[in-house]
Amino acid sequence: AYRRQGIGKAAIACIQARAKRQGCFAVSLHVFEQNAAAQAFYHSVGLKPIGTQFFKHLGAAPAAF
Repeated sequence: AYRRQGIGKAAIACIQARAKRQGCFAVSLHVFEQNAAAQAFYHSVGLKPIGTQFFKHLGAAPAAF
């Protein structure tokens, strides 16, 4: 319902501007490997994939996992 309205691009721009004001030299985020739409969006706003993150489920967790 909220896709393609510029909200994500505005949020990323705000985050980057705030990070720069605070003296940060980079921003990073996590995205699930199977979330191709999110990955395409992040590519479109200039983020690049680096490295690989490993994860091990240790038991009870929120429903998102």
